Amino acid sequence: MTRFRHRLATLLAPDPGRTPPPPSPSTPPSPSPSPSPPSPSVPIASPPAAAEGPGSRSVAGLWETVSALGGLLTVGAALLVYFGWVRTATLSDYLGFDDSLIGMSIQDYMLRSVNVLFGVFAVVIGLALGAFRASALLRRSLADRPRRARLVRGVLASAPGSLPALAWSITRADPGWWPLAGPCSFTLGLVSLCLALSLPRARDPDPAGWWRTPTGVLLAFLLILGVFWSAGRYAEYVGRANGAEIARELSQRTSVVLYSARNLQINVQGVRVAVLGDPPRPAATPAPKGDGPPELRFRYTGLRLLARSGDRLLLLPDGWTYQRPRLIVVRDDENVRLDYGRWR
Repeated sequence: MTRFRHRLATLLAPDPGRTPPPPSPSTPPSPSPSPSPPSPSVPIASPPAAAEGPGSRSVAGLWETVSALGGLLTVGAALLVYFGWVRTATLSDYLGFDDSLIGMSIQDYMLRSVNVLFGVFAVVIGLALGAFRASALLRRSLADRPRRARLVRGVLASAPGSLPALAWSITRADPGWWPLAGPCSFTLGLVSLCLALSLPRARDPDPAGWWRTPTGVLLAFLLILGVFWSAGRYAEYVGRANGAEIARELSQRTSVVLYSARNLQINVQGVRVAVLGDPPRPAATPAPKGDGPPELRFRYTGLRLLARSGDRLLLLPDGWTYQRPRLIVVRDDENVRLDYGRWR
């Protein structure tokens, strides 16, 4: 028992090297919280960003292709309408009348332009595919040859000025071709400039998206203007050629025999008029009433069909000349009858 008391006194005795703090009279001592085990230092992972997989890249590429195709179709449709309008206006001017007399619709302009521009579109598409192929070949062959790449870029970039100068020197012998050769050579020069911008440079070894830059947008706008300029000049050439062909082969066009109930007073060289049946009554004498068609008393021959616009017929006389052009407009109604004929 004595030994137990001695052990208890030893345990309860204060430590001589440490003085306990005085107890606070107002606030009782709070028990110290048990220490929590240290957590391992693990970096908190941020939520993964949406990675672009093959599917998203293919959708973006498909959308870009569809957008480009839609833009090309829009430009092609506008080009067909513009070409048809310029061609019709030039043809009408050659034959001696205004193109508003024909009154074509937008569909008429497009349909009359497809057969002429089919070959032109084939050439343009071939040139575009050739330019893409040449760009790939040049990029591959000039990748490790910077000096040669600078030389090729310089030659291609100078094409918008050098090609028109070359075309002008070639067409000096026949200046009539310059109005067509000038716009075409300038447009080809712009294509060469686009090819030069697609080649690698020292500060931009992979200029794949150059056409998205302001310079590329401006160059695309100039290229569209060049295409319309060239198409307009070509339409003028085709319109004059068609007018000359109509005048040269006027006797082979569809002939028209016009029967009328009244005298149309067509006093044009080459047109012959004949009075049928009884002589016509004086103007003061009223025509007999009846439900049948009017009596056709006048016949006009020597007419050639040029075009039909609604209920109007545009006719050329056999005596048409370039110096004194004449156009006859007749309304197709119940007072006339038309007979068409053509030699085969």
